[in-house]
Order: sequence, then C-alpha cells, then structure tokens
Amino acid sequence: MLALTGCLFDGDTLHPHATVLIQDGVILEVGTNLPIPAGTLVLDAGPDGTILPGLIDLHVHARPDYAHWFPEAGVTTVRDAGNSLDVIRDLRTLAHSGEGPRVYASGTILDGEDSIFQHFGEGVLIEVGDQRAGAWILQNVQDAQGAVDALVAAGVDTVKLYEQLPPDAFQAAVQRARDHGLPVMTDLGTRFTRGLDGARVDALEALDMGVRTIEHASGFALAFQRLGFDAATQFPTDDVLRQFARAVVDAGAVLVPTLSVH
Repeated sequence: MLALTGCLFDGDTLHPHATVLIQDGVILEVGTNLPIPAGTLVLDAGPDGTILPGLIDLHVHARPDYAHWFPEAGVTTVRDAGNSLDVIRDLRTLAHSGEGPRVYASGTILDGEDSIFQHFGEGVLIEVGDQRAGAWILQNVQDAQGAVDALVAAGVDTVKLYEQLPPDAFQAAVQRARDHGLPVMTDLGTRFTRGLDGARVDALEALDMGVRTIEHASGFALAFQRLGFDAATQFPTDDVLRQFARAVVDAGAVLVPTLSVH
C-alpha cells in the first residue's frame, strides 16, 4: 500500500494534513488525518508541495516523441484534437505502457477540399481512409458518413470537423457521429485565421446542428459578421455576447478556450 500525505487540492478546496491511500494503483480513501496501516510506504509532499488530481489538457496535437513530458508535468490525460490514426495508435501504446498520458482522441480531422492542410506538405490532406493523413477530404454527404464510420472503426472518442466543410457534409457528419454515440468538436476559424473568409459554417449553425464543443471560441466572428457587423473592426455588444452565450448553453455545449504562445 502507498500513502501520499501533505496538503491536498481537490480541484475546489485546499485540504491541509490530507492522506491519500492507494493500493495496486487504485485510490482507496482520501481524508484528513487518516490512520495509515503498518507497513505502508509513505510519500510526503513536504511543506512546499501539494497533492492534486492529474491534470487534463483539453486541446492538444501530441506527438509520441514528447508524450512523456505530459505526465512529468502532472498532465495525466489529454484530449487530442487532431492527429493521424497512426499517431494516435502510437500515443495509446505509450499510454498503456505508462510512458504517456491517457489519450481521448478525435483522430483524423475532417475538412473540405480547400482545406488549409493542403499547404502542410504531401500526405497531410488525403482522401478518406488513409491512416497516415492528418485530415481527410469530404466533398458531400456520402463522404461525411463514410469518414465518420471509418473513424468509429478506428476507435476514436470524438469527431473533429474543420472550417472548410460544406454545410451539408458538416451536418451529415454530426448526425452520423450522433448515430454512433460520439460527440463532435469543431474548429471554425477565428477573425485572426480563416474564420471570416474561409469558413463555411459559423458557431451558431454548428451548435444548432449538434456540435458539443467549440474549440478556440471559433466561429463566433463569422456569426457576428453574418448578423450584419464588421467583425474586423467592431466588438460584440453585451447583448450579442449574451446571445452567443445563450446559444452555447441551450445547445448543452462547451466552449473550449485555448492559448497559443508564439
């Protein structure tokens, strides 16, 4: 048996003098001033340390060569928002061996033929089915349904839809994912990327179709523009922001903000 002792943060409250009892990798009990059975290995966090649950990174594009950095930094689970199926397989192998974090994966990104991924090099944007591709090209409803079926067969946990998808293919992919019981995440672009001139579906439309998470707070600039505003120079009023927030809440969806450091 193993006992972790010291100050514990449970995600909400800081508990001094806490003990976490663990056996065979399973937490048996957590409490303050718990009795510790004889023969238990005790690891104390010390006066400057804190025990806390494993962190979850909600949006990554991980690579096997640095997967070990996540658990070393306290991140025990990642939500991978787009990678080839080959890479996801390797990441899950590392997770199984304890060398990497648990992986909640979308696998291959689904996008239209004018995808930004066409500029990322040969083999990144390919027709549906290639295990090495980072993104698959969808042109119609049938492509969308087939792509989602292929991702389900590969064992993904969610489906990632990108900004260039035609609306009918976007809707078909969401519905197919729902038929399989999978949630859908989407990146629809922002005003700083291709969200105003390249995206086909805006955030309000995506939420109405059944998307469960909006990555990067994307798609709202396009929705703002379609409401008649100049998204490049104007900022939404409180009323418009409340409209956007209400759409997320009414859809039972989640906004996933992200920070990129350049």
